[in-house]
Amino acid sequence: MMKRFLITACMMASMSFFAQAQNEVITNETIVSLLKEGFGSDEIIGLIETSPDRAITFSIADMRKLKNAGADSGSSLTFRK
Repeated sequence: MMKRFLITACMMASMSFFAQAQNEVITNETIVSLLKEGFGSDEIIGLIETSPDRAITFSIADMRKLKNAGADSGSSLTFRK
């Protein structure tokens, strides 16, 4: 019972976070922050795809920051779209 409650609470917190994030401009810093907080690439890609405002850049320095934050090469390619 407690496990079900914790899972539900985590899901609700994630949904709340993403609902608030959809009103924000998604930047490289947003992506790096989410990666460091443990969000998966699929979650971040979903956020980017549904965000009306994006300001993501892809210089070599930006790509290094994403890689150092834990983005894999497939995610980095998807972030560019």
